[in-house]
Amino acid sequence: MGRLEQAFYQRIPRADLVLELEVSLDQALARNQKRDKKDKESDEEIRKRFIEKQYTQYIAEQQVTLDADQPFTAVLGRAKEVIWSWI
Repeated sequence: MGRLEQAFYQRIPRADLVLELEVSLDQALARNQKRDKKDKESDEEIRKRFIEKQYTQYIAEQQVTLDADQPFTAVLGRAKEVIWSWI
C-alpha cells in the first residue's frame, strides 16, 4: 500500500461498532442464483468476492460477526440484540 493511501486510512476514525454478516460460499451462490436482477454477478464473481472478503479488516472499536447462513428473521433479530446491548 502506498504511503499516501496509508496516511488516508490512518485518518479514518474508528467505527464504534461493525456488524459483519458472514455467509458460506455455498449459501452465497445459492442466494445469487435465486436473485432476479439484471446483470447480477456470475458464480465466478461471487467466488472472487468471497475470497477477497476473507482479507477484510475493519476499523472499529468492536466487531461482531453474525451467521448470515441463518434465516433473515434470525439474523435480523440477532443484529437488533447486538445493537441494543451495545447502546
